[in-house]
Amino acid sequence: MYVRSKAPLRISFAGGGTDVPPFPAGTGGAVVSCAIARYAYAGLVRRDTSRPAPVINSVSVGLFDRAKPDAGTSDLFLEAVARRFDAPGELTTDFDVLSGCDAPVGSGLGRSSTVMVALVELLNEYTRKRVAQDDLARLAWQIERRDLKLPGGLQDYYSAVYGGLNYMTFNDTGVEVRRLSVSGQILDELEDRLLLCFVNLTRDSGKIIEAQTERLTSGNKRTVDAMRQQRSYADEMRRLFEAGKLGEVGELLHEAWECKKRFTPLVSTPKVDEAYEIARKHGALGGKLTGAGGGGFLLLYCPLERRSDIANAMSRTGFRPEAVKLDNTGVRAWSADQGPTRTFESGFG
Repeated sequence: MYVRSKAPLRISFAGGGTDVPPFPAGTGGAVVSCAIARYAYAGLVRRDTSRPAPVINSVSVGLFDRAKPDAGTSDLFLEAVARRFDAPGELTTDFDVLSGCDAPVGSGLGRSSTVMVALVELLNEYTRKRVAQDDLARLAWQIERRDLKLPGGLQDYYSAVYGGLNYMTFNDTGVEVRRLSVSGQILDELEDRLLLCFVNLTRDSGKIIEAQTERLTSGNKRTVDAMRQQRSYADEMRRLFEAGKLGEVGELLHEAWECKKRFTPLVSTPKVDEAYEIARKHGALGGKLTGAGGGGFLLLYCPLERRSDIANAMSRTGFRPEAVKLDNTGVRAWSADQGPTRTFESGFG
């Protein structure tokens, strides 16, 4: 038996950081986020064996990576997921698991959380638990943030599970995901106006999140005001997308990035600021570092007629520009003997 899963990575346009505790419990966070056609992958192969105890191995995290393998993290994730699914009699057969990702560690595209979603969905398919979408995202969050106590926010899990362009809200009562009412033509236009530029520098998002949280909980006015403003930008970004005002989306992306840099000095770097100014001089309407910041990918919004000039300018800075393709499906899993027929039916219990 061979089971496979894949979950999309994400970019966000506004509100990033307001999904990280403790902000949602107070003001309530909101993010406009979009899944992209870059994926975390997982595969499971059952093996015939005479050994009575299950053996779970993460075989090659680097299989799909273009960056340094991260086998230790994958083993840790897999063991934590397996504990959640290991009801009596369900994981009694040895199996190997292979996992990987289309982005390097520290990319700012939600890699670790998306790998977690792919692994959760892999065992969801294998054990036939039929976990519902919202429960699947919440379970992946619980494993990484509560069981493993790794710092971070909420949006990545829900973007990976649902796919598409969404407005998400976060508060004491939970997470709500609303798919934006945007036509296929607008989404096509959006793809043609975006560039992702790898800055040849990854970062430790945990350190940035810790600095942000410390400044927030200590009442740092600059950080508190910036996060509240970022929350309002998410509402405005939703309105602009649904009105089809893509040019204004690009301009607001710039405002939101300038605002986010007030969260903590770790959000950007001089090298990124210099490259971003070059992109702006060549016509980019807006941009931001993906994720918590500090490195990874610089997302740029480009007028269609200037996109090539901007890409060439970014190449000259040493950044690597690439096109962006969107994913509207979200996480999926399938067994080799029956094809991708998974459906969501009931809660995890």
